[in-house]
Amino acid sequence: MIKADIKTKIESLKISIKNFLRERCNIYNKLENQKLTEDFRLSLNEIKEYNSKQVWDLYYLSKAISAILKEEGYLTTMQQAVPRAKAMLLADLANGVLDEFYRFK
Repeated sequence: MIKADIKTKIESLKISIKNFLRERCNIYNKLENQKLTEDFRLSLNEIKEYNSKQVWDLYYLSKAISAILKEEGYLTTMQQAVPRAKAMLLADLANGVLDEFYRFK
């Protein structure tokens, strides 16, 4: 019971100190803003990486394989479909189909 009470008081003290520094210290605000900005950029890059992987795997590769099968009349592997998928992706990038949440550059 006493240990939990001490932990609660320590957390309360940390919050009070942070709030005091936020109100009184511009350097602390700048450092905190830099950390938040960096965290946001990392999260955004993770989202872009995930989105691009999903779009590549689920759309462009399968669409390229389907197009090769339809036009050429034979099944192909993923590795053989990559150049065709890249061409489709570049065409969509040139036409502005993909937005800023995809990292294909």
